[in-house]
Amino acid sequence: MSTKPTAENYLLGASDEELARLGSQHQVWALETQALVSSAGLLPGHTAIDLGCGPGFVTRDLAHRVGTNGHVLAVDGSQRFINHLTEVKRVDRLSQVEPLQADVTEVEITDASADLVFARWLMCFLPDPRSLIKRAAGWLKPGGRLVIMDYLGYEAFALFPRSQAHQTVVKAVIASWQQTGGSLDVAGNIPQMVSEAGLMIESVRPIQRVARPKDLTWRWVETFLTSYIPHLTKVGLLTDEEGEAFWQNWHAKAAMPGAILWPPSMLGLIATRP
Repeated sequence: MSTKPTAENYLLGASDEELARLGSQHQVWALETQALVSSAGLLPGHTAIDLGCGPGFVTRDLAHRVGTNGHVLAVDGSQRFINHLTEVKRVDRLSQVEPLQADVTEVEITDASADLVFARWLMCFLPDPRSLIKRAAGWLKPGGRLVIMDYLGYEAFALFPRSQAHQTVVKAVIASWQQTGGSLDVAGNIPQMVSEAGLMIESVRPIQRVARPKDLTWRWVETFLTSYIPHLTKVGLLTDEEGEAFWQNWHAKAAMPGAILWPPSMLGLIATRP
């Protein structure tokens, strides 16, 4: 991926497998996402912007909240994901949704009319999230809210009992994000960025779970690593032997009734334009 998350260089790709993974991921974190949006007070008739919308799983939820008298602008760099959302719009008759294929770091929104700007797992990919946050603040009407959900403290992602094989993969994942200019620790700096953009921080909340073998969160992590470890070996951040050692350890832990997984932590933030 270059410095811009477009269709051609999105770090995780836009394949059928990635679309299915994103759908499963949305199901796993739907309650936490809905809680953030609910706290932000999105209502029927409101206008929302879904930045980095992907295939539109959150977009559809926002559309149901604002109703047919509202409007949801859904922006993503992947034409394939926008095509998927366009079909969802047609099938579900979501006339209030406006899919837009555009680079999220360059999209032009000329008026301050949004009641909500939403970004989930977007800032972690960007070399300059501060710039986008500043621009997004300008799209909000007075009283409008910016809602961000992203990663914090990825290095704490752990599998217990601990093993070096797991930590080796975690370090490789973090390094792969850093190579593209992104950061899996981005959420820790977002409150300051939001404040510098002239917004008032309304709430900051941790988003964290603990998982046991075979539950949804465990499978969420497993699905990601199944697709991503081959990428890590391809780009030279992980050897084949290290990848094999990881999976041997993973499967051994999956058979242990006392094993626990501390998945990647996130932060949810709501800020308001005065």
